[in-house]
Amino acid sequence: MKGKRKAKWPNAVYLAVAAGMVLYALPYAGQAGDGASAGLFWYAWLAFAVLIAAANANVLLMSEAKRTELLRIKRARMQRLERKLEQRLARTQAKKASARRGGIGG
Repeated sequence: MKGKRKAKWPNAVYLAVAAGMVLYALPYAGQAGDGASAGLFWYAWLAFAVLIAAANANVLLMSEAKRTELLRIKRARMQRLERKLEQRLARTQAKKASARRGGIGG
């Protein structure tokens, strides 16, 4: 599977749907009839739709070099996290082993 590029058409569809959501909601956002909670819902909904549109636009516009660099950074972070977890697990196991040997029933 290496060397294959991920298809971008789903992101284009998601971007179009999110843009449609924003365009549909925009005229109604200021007309919240049931008070502050309805207005808060509309603005939160709009913010979420704009966030979805921005994320998908970013995926569509990102260069292959940038995508590769971000993937390299993500892998490095995961390896660092894995090493930390392994060290923490080893310390915990060592503490439990020393407690069993000398701390209990001694």
